[in-house]
Amino acid sequence: MKVPLPQVREGRVLADWVTASLREAILHGYFKLGEKLDQDRIAEELEVSRTPVREAVRRLESEGFVEVRPHYGAFIAKVSPQDIREVYEVRTLLEAEIVRQVTPLIPESVLNELDRSLTETEAQFEAGDSVRHFESDVHFHETLVDFVENRLLKEILDGLTNRISMVRRFAQLQPGYHMTKSFKEHRAILQAMRERDSEEAAELMRVHLERSALRIQELAE
Repeated sequence: MKVPLPQVREGRVLADWVTASLREAILHGYFKLGEKLDQDRIAEELEVSRTPVREAVRRLESEGFVEVRPHYGAFIAKVSPQDIREVYEVRTLLEAEIVRQVTPLIPESVLNELDRSLTETEAQFEAGDSVRHFESDVHFHETLVDFVENRLLKEILDGLTNRISMVRRFAQLQPGYHMTKSFKEHRAILQAMRERDSEEAAELMRVHLERSALRIQELAE
């Protein structure tokens, strides 16, 4: 499948641009999990030499997007139950604390916007469109993170962004009851935050992420 070309690449280091292009293609499902990357074809489609493509593959391997097998080539990394468990263990620790801290601070208008976004996404899901769920999930969690005042907490979570995105995308490609459960859990968290109950909101976030991990692990198995 053809790798999508970004609109602009001027002013960017070429290897950075190729890395960003491939990362975006992976996250948007242009490659199948486990698919071997044809680096010559990618170089041709992106109109670059093999050198920045090789560098991009090396970077994406370090981020967990690509698996390089000596003598065989580079493959889109599969998401294993262990990957899911490890990512969600760290997310649970960090995001429960983030919710505890932001609940007294986040404006009511922002909570209202999250509620509207959730309602729209649920309606689209019920109409058979599961694609928006990925964006909605990112929006919900990242909006909460935006209001945390502890910068170190945010920096640590930002460092997990790529791995979290891989797991999210895997789950989004397996539509089913796990998405419906996620909607309900997000609503419960929002309600606790509206009531400014920091401990309840943090506990609900912890439960939500633990259950999400179990649901996604089932899909991976």
